[in-house]
Amino acid sequence: MDEGRSEAPHEEPSAARVSGELELDARLLEFLLEPAPPALELGSIPPPAVLSRPSAHEPPADSNVWLRPPAVPRDAPRIERVVIRDIAPAPQRTPTPPPPPPTNETRAERLVAQLKGAGPGLEAHLVQPLLRLGPDALPVLARSFPGLLWFNRRHPHRAVARGRDVSAISRALVAFGDAAVPTVQSLLSHRHPDVRFYATLVAQEIPSPSMVHDLAEATLDADPGVREVAAAGLVGRGPEAVKHATASLRAAIEGSLLAPAPLGFAIVALARLRDPLAPRVLIPVIELGDAELNDLSLRALAMLTGQTFGRDTKAWRRWLEKNERLPRVEWLLESLEHGHPSVFEYLCDELAYLAGERLGEAAVDAPRERKRLADAYRAFWKRR
Repeated sequence: MDEGRSEAPHEEPSAARVSGELELDARLLEFLLEPAPPALELGSIPPPAVLSRPSAHEPPADSNVWLRPPAVPRDAPRIERVVIRDIAPAPQRTPTPPPPPPTNETRAERLVAQLKGAGPGLEAHLVQPLLRLGPDALPVLARSFPGLLWFNRRHPHRAVARGRDVSAISRALVAFGDAAVPTVQSLLSHRHPDVRFYATLVAQEIPSPSMVHDLAEATLDADPGVREVAAAGLVGRGPEAVKHATASLRAAIEGSLLAPAPLGFAIVALARLRDPLAPRVLIPVIELGDAELNDLSLRALAMLTGQTFGRDTKAWRRWLEKNERLPRVEWLLESLEHGHPSVFEYLCDELAYLAGERLGEAAVDAPRERKRLADAYRAFWKRR
């Protein structure tokens, strides 16, 4: 130990000093034991004003510490900086164009879809809008024809219905009138006989004169029902329509333009139409030698004339030469008095039809009764 230096005596730590150090350690211990603050999330960073607040540990203003970038650990995640102007704009979605306005055909399809299942009395509110659409509605009606049937030819019935009473579709076609002629003509040539049958009923009610020719052709249809209603439709149109149809049928028979089956249909059609000029073309058919055609011709001649000469073509020609210029009612009256008993009942019905009333009855085998009935009809026609 050097002289002159007095060694400071060893001092024991005071209670205050020890207490202060312990208190500091306790505060430090409390700080360490506090839960760690939650990690900052996006949006929780305080604004720049808070970050720029001076603190006790902030370096002096002239320091260049802030000029140096902070050290970034190697394993720190990199943040990519994106410039907004470099981002390509999202592709514009093309707006869906509005649906095209409905056409007359699409409107007609909606109406016909309801019409084809409509019952009687439920079609009126659908037919009128179809008429306003005009001809554009007709092809749609044709595709759905005949629709729900109000009259079914396959079911028992007392009489054949009118065209307008076949179905709601047929009623719409009849309402179109002459404008529906091309549509009805296409249906008359349909491959299915039922469609042709119902179309023939509709054709009866179309007033256009062109329908007469179509009905005349329908009398040669392969379906017997079509042939029958076609002949009835011609009769319903009046004498002029019948004359036109029978003229075309006679020309087809005379010119041998028909095969055997259609030739037989033409013979029956002439008888149904009560053609007084038919005997001139029917007698030569007897000479063809075809058994079926011979039978059809003889039956047609008996219906038209009331005579039964069989296959004796000479007798037929003599009768024709004598009576051709007389009205057909005179043929029937003569046959009623002198004709064969087998055709007597038919002649009575025929005369009653022509007169519009039945003038009496007579026994088939009683000549006097038949003469009395014939005289009554002659007096009737004389008064007419």
